[in-house]
Amino acid sequence: SFSVNVGRLELLRADNPFETKQAPSLRTVYDLADLEQSLFIYQSGQSGWVQSKLYRNMSPLWAKNEYLPLQMQATSTGRQLELNLK
Repeated sequence: SFSVNVGRLELLRADNPFETKQAPSLRTVYDLADLEQSLFIYQSGQSGWVQSKLYRNMSPLWAKNEYLPLQMQATSTGRQLELNLK
């Protein structure tokens, strides 16, 4: 499917034809006029590690169809990242 918010329905089921079995895990809205106004939400959370406290921190927002700001420029955070190779 080429839908922006794709989901799979089982229309041939008479008991509940519109039950959604699948949904996108990552949703983004890019503001091409001002990338700093872009939004995103991820189905589970910031971490992909199940044991992390950040594993499901975005789930409630995702379920309510809410979004977080997507910072596109490193300068917008006011922080500098440093990579140390060991």
